[in-house]
Amino acid sequence: MSEPDQVILIVDDDKTTCLTLGAILKRMGHKTAAGGTCSEARELFEADRPKLIFLDIELGQEDGTKFCEWVRAQEEGKDVPIIMGTSHNEREYIVGSIAAGANDFIIKPYNPLQIKERVEKHLGK
Repeated sequence: MSEPDQVILIVDDDKTTCLTLGAILKRMGHKTAAGGTCSEARELFEADRPKLIFLDIELGQEDGTKFCEWVRAQEEGKDVPIIMGTSHNEREYIVGSIAAGANDFIIKPYNPLQIKERVEKHLGK
C-alpha cells in the first residue's frame, strides 16, 4: 500500500500536458512531481519514490519506454504502477509499452474521468 504523502510522477516533455494532468491529479487529492526528460524523471523517481507514474512514450528525442524499463530494473520500481500515454493509437505503441513493463496505456488528450478511473484502478479509491 502506498503512503498518502507519496507523489504521482508525471513524465512528459509537453509542459501544458504536465500542468493539465497535474491539476487533474491535485483536484483528486494527490501530490505530483513532473519531469520532461528521462534524466529528470530518474532524479525525481529516486528522490520521491512515487506511488504511480504517468509516462509519455515520446519525450522529445528520448523514448519513454526506456525509462519504463529502467524503473522496472530498480528494486523500488518493480511494483510501481506505470501508465503510458501518447497521442498515437497504433497497436505497436500499446504492445511496446506493455512489453517495456507498463501496467496500462492511455490515448491523449487526457480526460479527467479517464484519469480518475485509471488512478483508482491502480491505487484503489
